[in-house]
Amino acid sequence: MLREVQKLANLGHYVFDISKDSWKSSETLDEILGLNDSFEYTYQGWESLLHPEDRNEMMSYFRNVVLRNRRPFNKEYRIVRFSDRQVRHVHGLGRLTLDEKGRPITMVGTIQDITDRWEAEKTLAESDRKFRTLFENSGEGILVADAETQKFLFANQTICQMLGYSHAEIIQMSVSDIHPAPKVQSVLAGFEAQIRGETMKALDTPCLRKDGSTFQADILTALVMLDNRKCNVGFFTDITERLKLESDKLQMERRLLHSQKLESLGLLAGGIAHDFNNLLMAVIGHANLARRRVDPASRGIENLQQIEVAAGKAADLARQLLAYSGRGKFVIETIDLSKVVQEMQHLLAVSVSKKADLRVNLGSGLPAVDVDPTQIRQIIMNLVINASEAIGEKNGTVSLSTGSIDCDVKYLKNMWSDDSLVPGEYIFLEIGDTGCGMDKNTQARIFDPFFTTKVSGRGLGLAAVIGIVRGHKGFVKVYSEPGCGSTFKVFFPASSHSVSANSNDAGKSDWSGTGRILLVDDEESVRDVGKALLQELGFEVETAVDGFDALTRFKNNPGVFKCVILDLTMPRIDGEETFIELRKLRADINVVISSGYNGQNVMRKFSGKGKAGFIQKPYNLSDLRKVLREIFDAGNL
Repeated sequence: MLREVQKLANLGHYVFDISKDSWKSSETLDEILGLNDSFEYTYQGWESLLHPEDRNEMMSYFRNVVLRNRRPFNKEYRIVRFSDRQVRHVHGLGRLTLDEKGRPITMVGTIQDITDRWEAEKTLAESDRKFRTLFENSGEGILVADAETQKFLFANQTICQMLGYSHAEIIQMSVSDIHPAPKVQSVLAGFEAQIRGETMKALDTPCLRKDGSTFQADILTALVMLDNRKCNVGFFTDITERLKLESDKLQMERRLLHSQKLESLGLLAGGIAHDFNNLLMAVIGHANLARRRVDPASRGIENLQQIEVAAGKAADLARQLLAYSGRGKFVIETIDLSKVVQEMQHLLAVSVSKKADLRVNLGSGLPAVDVDPTQIRQIIMNLVINASEAIGEKNGTVSLSTGSIDCDVKYLKNMWSDDSLVPGEYIFLEIGDTGCGMDKNTQARIFDPFFTTKVSGRGLGLAAVIGIVRGHKGFVKVYSEPGCGSTFKVFFPASSHSVSANSNDAGKSDWSGTGRILLVDDEESVRDVGKALLQELGFEVETAVDGFDALTRFKNNPGVFKCVILDLTMPRIDGEETFIELRKLRADINVVISSGYNGQNVMRKFSGKGKAGFIQKPYNLSDLRKVLREIFDAGNL
C-alpha cells in the first residue's frame, strides 16, 4: 500500500546512516533518481546526482544548515538521473536523528519529483511575465476595478501617465475619483449595467487628471472574474489628439466651403455690379451733361441733381458689390492708419448715435500700410456705424483703436480671409461696442452679402468690408457674445515703405483738350454718353462697337488718334488682346482701359505691355477730365 501511495505522489523515502556513510532508499525513490545496482549509495553518490550548477549550493546547505545547525532538510533542487542523465526537479525533506551526545547518526526523509509542477509553474510564470509586459507596455491605459465597490485593484503604467498618478496612489482610489463630478453618475450607472450583463462602451468620456485638467477618452470595459470576485477591466484610449485633428479637419472643410461660397457669390456680385455700372454710366453721364447745358435758373436743375444723387447712391452699392467680390477699384498708397482715423474722428463723432460715447485710442509710431485710403475709410465708417446701431437706444460705448502685432501661422488660422496669409507684422484697426452682441449662428453669416439683422439694412456693409480686406491681403477677427457687445479687429500687412507724400491736385475744372479719340465699348449707351462727355471736353470722337471694329478703324489712319479709351470686357476680341494689337500698329499710342472692375487687378494684366491709364465705370465728366489731363500733363498727348 505504501509503495502505491508513493508512486502516486511521485515521492520516495530514504534512510541515511551517517556514521557508515550509507543510505537505503525505497523502490519509488530509485525510480525517481534512476538508480541501479551499479550506483553507490553513499554521501558521495548523492553528491554525484546533484546538478553541476546546484552542487556547491547544496553541499554548503547540507553541511552548514543541516549538519552544523541541526536544522531539518527542506530544499528544492535539481538532480541528474543516474541511468539516463535526465534533469529532474525534486523537493527534499529530511530530519536528523541524534545520539545521547547530540551527534547526528542518521537522517530520514523523502524526495519528491516535482518536475511537472515546476514546469507548470514556470509556464505560468512565463505567461504571467508576458501578461505583465503587455499590461504595462500597452498603448492603452488599463484599469481593473472591483465591480461591486468600484475600487481600483490594478493599473498599468500608461493609465498612470494619462491620469498623472503613481500606481500606489491609483489603487487607493475609485472610479468616481477619475471623472469630473457631472459625469460620475453616468459612469457608475454603466458599471451597474455591466454587472447585470449589459455591454458598456463609454465613448468621448471626460477623465480627470491629478492636476485638475481633463482629457477625452474612449473607454471599453469587460466584466471578468479575478480571485473569485467580479472585476471590471477598463481600456482607456486618449482621443484628445484625434478630436483635435477632427476639429481641425472640420474647420478646414468649413473654411473651404465658406471660401467656395464667397468665391461664387463674389463672381455673381462682381458680374451684377459690372453690368449695373454700364447702365449707371449712361444715367450719370447724361445727367452730368444735362446739368451743364440747362440754364442754372431752370427748375429742372434740381431734378437733375436728384438724379445724380440717386445714381451716385446706386454707384455706391455697385462699388460695395465690387468690394465684396474683391474687384473694386483700389488706388494704393502708403499711409499711416492712425492718421487716417484721426482725420475722420470728427465725421465719426457725428455719425454715431447720441447714446453712444466714441472713444479713440490710436497707436503712435506704427509702421505704414499699403492700402487704398478711400476703401479704408469705408471700412472704418461701416464698422463704426454698425457698432453704434448695435448699442440701440441704451447708453453705450464705441471704442476705436489701432496698433501692431506679430502674427505667426497659428494666429492666422481660421481667420475671416483667404488662405494666402503670410506670417509677419500686421497693423490692426479695432472697433468695439457694448451693444447687443451676436450668437454663433449670426457670426457665421455676418459677411454674407444681403444678410442683415436690421429692418432697413441691405446686408452689404460687412460684405464690402471683408471684400476690401481680402483685396488688401488682410484678415478680420471677430469677438462677440449675446449681451456682451462685439469687437471687429481688422488686420493689414505692415509696409516696408514710408508714408506717401500728399499730392496737390488743383483740379482745373475748366481744362479741355483737342484732337481725335477712339472710344471702344460694346455697350451702345456707354458709347453714346462717353462720346458726349469727350466732346464736352473739346475732343473729336470716333466710336467702335468692339475690339475687331476698333482695330479696323485704327488701321485705316493710326496717326490721327491721340488716345484710345478701351473697354476691357468685349465679345470677339477683348480689351487685352485689342491693346496688344494696337501697340503693334503704333507703339506710342496712349490707351486708357475702361472697366467696372478693380483697376489694380485690371492693370496687372497690362504690366510690361506698354503704358496704359485706367478709368473705372461709371465715370462722369470730372473723372474723365482728370484721367485725360494727367496723360496730357505728362506730355503724352
